Amino acid sequence: MAKEVKKSSGGEHTHRAPRNFVLLAAGAQLISVWALVSILGANPAARAASAPAAPNAPVEKADKPATPCRAPLPLTTKHQTMQAQLESRLLAAGLMPWLQRDKLSIAVADLSYGEPIFYAAINDDQMMYAASLPKIAILLANAHAANTGVERWTAEHDRRLKAMITESSNEDASWGVDQVGLGGIEAAVRNPSLCFYDDVHGGLWVGRAYRRDSDTHVDPVAEVIHGATARQAVRFYVMLNSGKLISPEWSAHMLDLMSPPKHHHKFVAGLADRQGVRFLARKSGTWSDFHSDSALIEHAEFRYAIASLSESRRGEELMQKIVQVVDDLILDGRYRRIRPVGAQANRE
Repeated sequence: MAKEVKKSSGGEHTHRAPRNFVLLAAGAQLISVWALVSILGANPAARAASAPAAPNAPVEKADKPATPCRAPLPLTTKHQTMQAQLESRLLAAGLMPWLQRDKLSIAVADLSYGEPIFYAAINDDQMMYAASLPKIAILLANAHAANTGVERWTAEHDRRLKAMITESSNEDASWGVDQVGLGGIEAAVRNPSLCFYDDVHGGLWVGRAYRRDSDTHVDPVAEVIHGATARQAVRFYVMLNSGKLISPEWSAHMLDLMSPPKHHHKFVAGLADRQGVRFLARKSGTWSDFHSDSALIEHAEFRYAIASLSESRRGEELMQKIVQVVDDLILDGRYRRIRPVGAQANRE
């Protein structure tokens, strides 16, 4: 039985998972490219967990797309120089122990030039429990339903879905789930024109409304109810920024609903003392030891998308340190002065 929704110490609305909820993560995953291997010479440890309880009620599963993914901006290629510089900075910041133990993932896309997009990441296809972060999939599913004529968008959508994102309102998130259903959300994230979830790497997943006694539909990859990968979270903001999330008009409208953030913790707190920083869109998540954050950030003339997920009591501290490391990387930008040669992203 789910427990009551409560507020975390950071002020964000969080949804308590089922009592016997545990995260099922991938085992024995290589966390880095050759540069990090040569420095550390170690692979991350394997991790496994038992499956959660059976759903409260069966939910009809949306059909998987019969056609291959045709979505833009897959972010499957890492920029070698940016990747090496990110790894070096994360190592210097003392963050590698969490990355090696599969307790932390990070993805960043530098959008400052428009094209090319510079992408770097570690553990970016690791499916993790993400609490409220996947509420971005509820926004996406409602916009997709309205765009296809399945749902009529109203002023109530604007009010409720903005509160769902900026205030992390669980009541409004549950309302958003009710409009399209769990099957509608799954259909949207699996849609071949969007491709935010697949059965190999996972992605954005909402398998339960954010309230008590809701139907449950765990994801097939990690068997979590509210999950994400860092890559797919970053892709959401990259597509939003490029006007390719459903359409230019819907991209602009969803972007308008995703700021300003009302909770000043994690990424927001980490950059609070830096001048010229604007959060164009942001969604974080917190439950127990699971801390995650994602954002589209503008700093001076630079713009980037970032997502990070963690399982640690020190998750708040990790999120603040990660965004500082990435912001420094973006402002330095030495990799932009080197001809962009990509390295295929590592996949299990």
